[in-house]
Amino acid sequence: GKKSYGYVPLLGKKGTFYRKHGLFCLMPQNYPDAVNHKNFPNSILNPGEVYVHKIQYKFGLLLGKYV
Repeated sequence: GKKSYGYVPLLGKKGTFYRKHGLFCLMPQNYPDAVNHKNFPNSILNPGEVYVHKIQYKFGLLLGKYV
């Protein structure tokens, strides 16, 4: 067959392979079911209130034996 350069599938948790052009989705949100638990932060925004939230993601690549 044809030789392919530059692509080595990465082995993840529980034997999962991460393929070329694979992706994942991050969906930030408040605590699930927060309205039913008094010890959780309030997730209701009332009229006139301001919601400010900052999220910072840092990503890196651990190549290990793949380089």
